Amino acid sequence: PICLAWNYEAMLSMLRSHKSVVCFMAGHDHDGGYYVDESGVHHITLEGVIETRPDSNAFGTVYVYEDQMVLKGNGRISDKVL
Repeated sequence: PICLAWNYEAMLSMLRSHKSVVCFMAGHDHDGGYYVDESGVHHITLEGVIETRPDSNAFGTVYVYEDQMVLKGNGRISDKVL
């Protein structure tokens, strides 16, 4: 709850009012986060770069397909199939 936007209820209402929204991405939370809400919208918060070792990475690339999205992570960012 400490990381929620002050107007998160209004934001969720707006996201849910559009049938085309399938994913909401934000950053960052030091540990990252992932949740699928009751509307089927995926919520991804990426891991913070500040926690990444100097010899590593913390980024990802999203591939969007008709039936799924694939997050290909690098370093601290984990792969996800949505």
